[in-house]
Amino acid sequence: MTTEYAGNYVYEGGSLQFFNQSEGYIEPDGSGGYDYIYQHKDHLGNIRLSYSDDVSVDGSIDPGTEIREENNYYPFGLKHKGYNAIVNGRNHKYGFGGKEEQDELDLKWLDFSARNYDAALGRWMNLDPLAEQMRRHSPYNYAFDNPVFFVDYDGMRPCPNGEDCPPLERIKAFSKGVFQGFVSNLEFDTFRQTDYTSEKPREGDGDSDVEAGREAGETLQEIVEIGVTGIAGLSRKVLQKIGQKLVKEGLEETGEKVAKKTIVKNNVDEVGNQVTKFSQESADDLVKSLKDDFGGNVTVMKDGKPVFRVHQPGTHGQTNSSVTTFRQGTNPKTGDVFNIPSKKVSSFTEEYYNILNQATRGEGGFSIVTKGGR
Repeated sequence: MTTEYAGNYVYEGGSLQFFNQSEGYIEPDGSGGYDYIYQHKDHLGNIRLSYSDDVSVDGSIDPGTEIREENNYYPFGLKHKGYNAIVNGRNHKYGFGGKEEQDELDLKWLDFSARNYDAALGRWMNLDPLAEQMRRHSPYNYAFDNPVFFVDYDGMRPCPNGEDCPPLERIKAFSKGVFQGFVSNLEFDTFRQTDYTSEKPREGDGDSDVEAGREAGETLQEIVEIGVTGIAGLSRKVLQKIGQKLVKEGLEETGEKVAKKTIVKNNVDEVGNQVTKFSQESADDLVKSLKDDFGGNVTVMKDGKPVFRVHQPGTHGQTNSSVTTFRQGTNPKTGDVFNIPSKKVSSFTEEYYNILNQATRGEGGFSIVTKGGR
């Protein structure tokens, strides 16, 4: 006999068998009327009890005649046998997950729309269409092998029970936004032949999902740039933001390792970008700004070798900013030449100020590193 589906209406041999409603289903009673069958479902959406006040019609349910069906399941969906086997009325084939049991060839598979499921095995009988998104798991596993917590509504992907999985259209909209956000920040003309940032989502794409995807794509691009451009420019700012966030959340030890990590400094702040005329005040402002950025004292490097270290006002008995220069030393055992801080603390002069500004912009072979301290 052929089964036909017209939305919520199900026909067999051309005759209406039932149609679904929010609390169960409705079926013809054989005399021109209809019976309302109500269903109780558990937290996973499994149909556990079907009943209808269609015999006594007195506002109460007679367990002997008006309970249509009761089902109990093992975690992966196989029905308990040996009790509660009575079925009053039609054999409603819907049960585990609210899905229809396919009785062709007596396989008893469940139709989840995207795939067929065998509750006796606890496995899908088809490959996961979204397998690439869950590569740590077998493409045939059901609900990450945790069916008490996860639910798979359509055979596409598991979701925590009680939470609706976003439909595939929303996933596509989010993915589109990720691509737009990633490409829009690239500086390579090859990828900017299309202005993705100005593209408006088509109606039905889900504006909020596309926008959320764009934000994720922009963040992803920043992370990738760390690996592409090294520890410079935007990548440095990302590291600082990560460190500041960790510190703010109370993970001070971890945050310091990121925020105070020795990194090359170029274009770190507005003070470094806009050089002002030298004065003790402007020098103090620059030094304080660098200290705030890195959380530690600053050392100016020339071709990879230290030139001088900068100290904040009030350090080493100095009223204004000061510096400690480096001198060459020699290891008496190996003969290796290295630079070591001198014991003398010098005043912050215009020469040091100009070199420090060059270092903030990465000019003249100068650069900046920072470590904890004042």
